Formats: sequence, structure tokens, C-alpha cells
Amino acid sequence: MSLVFERNHYFYGKLLTSRDFKEEQTYFNQKRYLLNRLIHGHGIVWGLKVQDFDDHMLEVGSGVALDEIGREIVVDQSERVDLRQLNVFPPEAKDSTILYLVVHYEECPREPMPVLVNAPSCKEDCEPNRIREGYRLALTNIAPKAPVGIGHGNRHESTALLHTDQFDVVRIVPKWVKAEDVFEVVLRLTVSQMITAADVITVDVTEKLPDALAWLFKDDLVFTLTDVPAGTVFERSYVVRAGKGLGVVKIEGQTAVQSGAGNLDFVSPASDVTVIAEETVYEQITLQHFADQAEGGWLAPDRSTVYLAELRLGDNRSITEISPDVREYVYSNPLLAELIGGGDEASGKLLRHRLSHMAGGSDQLDVSDLPGVLAKPQKVNVLDGGGAAIEATLIQFVGDGVTVANNGQAAVVTVAGAGVGPVPDPRPPIVTGFVNFKALMPGEIRTSTEIAFPIKEPCAIQLAIEYASPTSQTLIGVIGHLAELDAQLTAIYDMNRFSFQILLQDPHPKEQDIKRSYRVRYWIIPPTEVKQEADKEGDIWYQDYVLSRLILFGGRTIDELSIDPLLKSKVKPEDLKTLLEKLSNDGVVKHDDGDRYIVV
Repeated sequence: MSLVFERNHYFYGKLLTSRDFKEEQTYFNQKRYLLNRLIHGHGIVWGLKVQDFDDHMLEVGSGVALDEIGREIVVDQSERVDLRQLNVFPPEAKDSTILYLVVHYEECPREPMPVLVNAPSCKEDCEPNRIREGYRLALTNIAPKAPVGIGHGNRHESTALLHTDQFDVVRIVPKWVKAEDVFEVVLRLTVSQMITAADVITVDVTEKLPDALAWLFKDDLVFTLTDVPAGTVFERSYVVRAGKGLGVVKIEGQTAVQSGAGNLDFVSPASDVTVIAEETVYEQITLQHFADQAEGGWLAPDRSTVYLAELRLGDNRSITEISPDVREYVYSNPLLAELIGGGDEASGKLLRHRLSHMAGGSDQLDVSDLPGVLAKPQKVNVLDGGGAAIEATLIQFVGDGVTVANNGQAAVVTVAGAGVGPVPDPRPPIVTGFVNFKALMPGEIRTSTEIAFPIKEPCAIQLAIEYASPTSQTLIGVIGHLAELDAQLTAIYDMNRFSFQILLQDPHPKEQDIKRSYRVRYWIIPPTEVKQEADKEGDIWYQDYVLSRLILFGGRTIDELSIDPLLKSKVKPEDLKTLLEKLSNDGVVKHDDGDRYIVV
């Protein structure tokens, strides 16, 4: 399809026909449609709300939309429509239980008039005197197109680290970041061929950062693959902060693979990340937008619809649910959306919840440069004695003897007579389970899948091997070693994810060539008391966490650290001051004139 604009040229004495006037209208309409779709985008401009009226009737509110061709769709007043009367496309979708309500642009001829010039005497032709621009509602089972990624654009690139017959590993990095931005690097492993339960493949990725980047958080960059179907995708990630220097930085590393076929090491190809100045962000967004444009992408499609709602239907198209999630709004123009506000999303000002969620179950968000207040009070879940939950923004206690006092940021509720009756045990329960290790070769080392702790705190792990008794049908559990040929058990902690894995090594010599299976019982024992003492090397348990806060926020005062969700209930301000003075004397941090401590 091509689009060439040609307009009338008027001169004295020119004979004007209906063709000239039609082309005049077409010229200005097509110019307007072109600007509409390329500058404004497509979607709902105003209104067009959808709500149910009865079992089969919907009410569509008045409003305006632009379709992908750029035509204006105007619904001048609300309309009630019976779903049983609407056309469905394609026709074979008429009995689907999930359909989408869409609106089309439609032209309606009005005021028929006889055509008098050149009409044959035996026939009277008619033509419409007016064309009304209207709309038509319909149903379809064709899902809307996936969003293009407004506010982000094609801002990431992938580097293939390793390709095998069974899996692929790639590194995904942003193409560019601002100086001192915080950003995430994702390692994605995709299984292309089934890995059986008899196979155990360990992929260990080691990443090397240049001096211009600093670590903040890091997953365990190890993938353990066994009994995994094709198509499964695993991800590990780490978060770094860019330095002040501008230019291209390279992330390098190596990948080690351990399997039954042996151990192999590979040098990982480098990924480039460009660090740019803040004042060039909008220029970079614009350049990226135009670099991603496809040839001919400015041309209009042959037809277009605007999605208003997703409908879940019962018998005879009775309405069971209306979802507005498929609605797309103007501005859907990707470049304008980014320039209006999308660039701020790329700056790393606020990390995603999963990245900023630290041990202790709270999020520390830096909102020092963000204006405004919360539009509404924030909701919490409130549980009653039977376990039923409700959402509320305010909790009100009623009854005799109830008092509420303010204690810093906590509201202390005192109920007269509370404490009468049995006191529930606040300690979390001990959790037990088992893992089956099947068909191990002599001397083979195998690691279990991740097992989560019941609480977000360090827990003790006890392991035992269960054997079937040779004289009965019962299982015998053995904690410790009875002989030199007992399997070797180890628990491997991950304190960032609050989980552990069981590592088992078969003790038999390889000459035996006999596969053996083991059943390992584990007990997870939560702590009953946490002692916050210095360890034998003189380090304090919260020292690394304090340093991570200083790095993440580019420095903090003692007052700011003392209200940190993890520290405020466990560490006194004077203890924080003692720690920071020690780190300052050791040359790890420095104290500026604003009472802020900054990592050197």
C-alpha cells in the first residue's frame, strides 16, 4: 500500500466535476488521519465506559476514540445494546465464552436524492446528499495486540553467553543508563531440549564488572537443571549502580557447566552499556525511537477496531464479567509517552518492588525529589480470629477499656482484660519434609531444588538419610554417619532468598558402577532468640546491610539509618554511630559536612 497526496489546482474557467470535490475532501481527510495516527496514536480519547445493564444488555457511554487509521469515532450519547443482537467476527466465534466488545468507524449515507444529469429516461438513480460519520459496535474473539512497550521502547539488548543442544543462556542489559543510575542485569536460561531426572546439569555464571559499576544486590547466579521440560525459562539477576563517568562500560565473565559428561568452562562475550549524562536522556529516547521504526510503519492498516472491554459470557451470551484491561488510551504514541514521563521510569529512581525488597519485609524508597502526597490512605489486610480477611484503611476498636496511644510510628492498642485465657505460642513451627535423590552414580554429587524457609530469618537445618529396614517394612532414619560408606550431606544457605539446598555425594567408589537412590529427611528449625553480638572477627551482623544502604542512596545520616525498617527495631542509634565511626577510622566511609556518611 502506498499513499501519495495530490490536491486540486484551481484556475479560472476550470470545469469542476464530482471527482474534483471528492478528491478535495479525501486530500484533507487523509492528511488529518495521518497526523492523528502518527502524533496522537490510537485508542480511547474520552469516555466510552462499558457497564452491564442486565443479563444480556450493556450500556456504552458517550465518548471519542481514534482508530489505527486515524479516523475519529464519536459516540454522541450513551447506548444500550443487546449482546445477542451484535454481529460476531469471525462468525465461528459466535459461541465463545470470552469475547471482546469493539467499536468500528462507519459511514452512513443520508438523504437520498435523484440523479438528474445523464439519467436514462426509464430509470431514476439516487445518490445520498450527506454522509454521516458514525460507529458500529461488534464482538470478536480476536485478542488485542500486545502493547508495544510504551514508556520503555526497545531499550535492552541480549548477549548470547552459551548455546548448547539442551539450553541457551543470554545476558540482558540496558543499552544505556544515566550516570549514577541503578539498573538490573538479567541472566536468562531457556531449556530447548528435555533434561531428564537422571541428568543433573549445573550452570554457574560468574560476572565481572568494570570499576565504573558497583554491585548492589545479586542472586545466586547458578542454575541447577534436572527433570526439566523443554521450553522452561529460568532467570537470575543482579543490580548495579553506574558511576559518574560517561562512556561505554563492558560487563564480562565466564560460564562453567558441570554435567555427567564432565566440566567445561567458557569465556562469556561482553555486553556494552553506555553511561550518558542526564541532560541527554530525551535525545537518547528520541534517537532510540527512530532507530526502532520499521519501514512503512507510518502507513495506515486496511481496517481498524478500538477495544472497549473484555466480556466473559455464559449461556445465550449472558454477562458474567466485564474487564476493562484491554482498553487502550491516547496517548499511545510511544515517543510522546516517553518524553512526557517515560524517561523518568528509566532513571532507576525507584527500584522495582522485587529488587528493593530487603530482609525484614519492608521497602526503603527514596522519594526526596518526588512532589505530592498519596491520593488515598493505603489499605491493609485485617484478620479476625477465624482467619477471615477484609481490606481497610482504618481500624476501629470498640468496647469497654480500649485505649490507643502513640509510640513513634506505632499505634499501641491496649484492651482491658487481655491476656486472660491461653496465650498462643508466637514461635513459628518446625517444618519437615523429604527429598528423593534417584539413580546416583558412584561418587556423583547432586543438589536438590531450592527449599524456602518458613520465615524471613536464618533457620537451623537438620538432615538425615532414611533407609528401608532389611527385616521389616519400616524406614530407619540416620542422623550423622554410621560408616565410611554413608552418603555425605550438606545444607547450602542462600540468605538473600531465605532458602537452602541439599547437596548429597554418593560415597561409593566409581569402580562399582551401580546406581543408588537416597531419601533425605530435613527439619527447618526457626530461631527462638536472636542474639545481636559481634562475631569472632569483630564484624557486626548489620555492618554489610548498613554499607549497602550507604551505597544505594549515595550516603545516609544516622537519623535516616535509624528509621530503616530492618534497623529501627533492632539497632540503637548510638550503636549505629559507633559502627560508622569505626568504619570511618578504617577508611571505609567518610563523614561530610552535612552529617552524611558516604562509602569511600
